[in-house]
Amino acid sequence: MSNWTPAWRYSQGINAPRRKHPSLFVIHFGAINSYDALVNYFHNNPDKRWADSTWVVGQKGQWTQMVKAEDTPYTNGNGLGKWIDEKGILTSLINDIAFTVETSNNTDGKHFVYTDAQYTTLAYLFKWTLENFQHTHITRLCGHEHLTPKFKVDPGPLFDWEKFLVGHMGMKQQIYSEYLQYLQQVASITTDAWWLGPDADMAYMKKELSLDGALKVHRDLSGRPSSHYMNK
Repeated sequence: MSNWTPAWRYSQGINAPRRKHPSLFVIHFGAINSYDALVNYFHNNPDKRWADSTWVVGQKGQWTQMVKAEDTPYTNGNGLGKWIDEKGILTSLINDIAFTVETSNNTDGKHFVYTDAQYTTLAYLFKWTLENFQHTHITRLCGHEHLTPKFKVDPGPLFDWEKFLVGHMGMKQQIYSEYLQYLQQVASITTDAWWLGPDADMAYMKKELSLDGALKVHRDLSGRPSSHYMNK
């Protein structure tokens, strides 16, 4: 892929090799005022933070790759949440299984509706991973908010999941409805109990009750090729 500008962390050789197969496409928004500023932030690392992203996507649909897709992006925070890997195993190695996209979607803290150009570019990048990495799947997609629902809110309520998955990815409407339920189920078990303080016991019980349902949906959806779930 073209449009390559390495993130500072990546250019220093700090990114560790993946410990799991990349299989999950994760959408974020960056709290930076513009696309150019967001790319510059990851490229020059002025705050000396340990963050980067596989891709950055602007409101006009422009995009830059900042970490090679076969390598680990440091975007989601390993250990801050959990998700199910391509084998159906709950893991905290979120960065290792993820491709991450930071969208430029706010100015001075005010968020904007995502543009058609952004959805088009996100669909292009997602389809590229489906075509080039064998463990990916159209149902292996989530937002940062689903990984750590007590900590993150992106891509936020202005991101139209139906428009993206049904309109731009061609997912069948029935599968989209099932997938929304799956996201809700898995998000309910991704936060470790220590986030919830006195509700720790309740959280563990909820994990046990939710996990069976989430894994069932995961197996039902990912057991067939992506094309099975897409309109022809």
